[in-house]
Amino acid sequence: MYEATLEVQGIHKTFAGADGPVLKGVSFTLEGGQSMAVIGPSGSGKSTLLNILGTLDEPDQGSLVLSGRDPFSLDEPDLARFRNGAVGFVFQDHHLLPQYSVMENVLLPVLAFGNVNDTFLARAKTLLDRVGLSHRLDYRPEKLSGGERQRTALARALIMNPPLLLADEPTGNLDGGTAGQAAELLLELHREAKNILVVVTHSDQLAGRMGSCHRLSEGSLDEVRPVS
Repeated sequence: MYEATLEVQGIHKTFAGADGPVLKGVSFTLEGGQSMAVIGPSGSGKSTLLNILGTLDEPDQGSLVLSGRDPFSLDEPDLARFRNGAVGFVFQDHHLLPQYSVMENVLLPVLAFGNVNDTFLARAKTLLDRVGLSHRLDYRPEKLSGGERQRTALARALIMNPPLLLADEPTGNLDGGTAGQAAELLLELHREAKNILVVVTHSDQLAGRMGSCHRLSEGSLDEVRPVS
């Protein structure tokens, strides 16, 4: 298990053909147990920032230190292994593999770099029980509701017990009641794991439940509400 710390300093990102930088000097620091919402208009770079935090994209300038390590100093195989263990992703579209069962989908990060042992199998069962899916272990995604698919994705994101949990519009495809339940579960599991949670959202209700809130606009990330 990695220690939960995240230091982001002076991140810049520009894409070819863009009018200007998507990210301009973005900086912040988070520790285990803290959560942050990133809000802003569509196209402001929120998903770009999340991809950099998750090491799926690399900044043009600046530094990112996750759990004491600079992931962008690693070669691709080591970076992939680090990402698999240190970062959990929850997307608006759950990205479950349709040919696999709920249990198999949750265990995919384990299978990516090794074999499933009794410890991981027990953790998967515990997580699926916590998200209310212990009766759906053998179901495939097509048999699940939208809320159940998102809860499966949350369990998958936590299977490696990562220090950093990233959620991109995690309630965006859910109706009001289901969205509220999903948000409550996300926060509950975050508090239990004492990880770092960064959520990109258009939902004021979800943003208001995070420990701090930052707005991304014209490349700059500005604090709207500090850590409580």
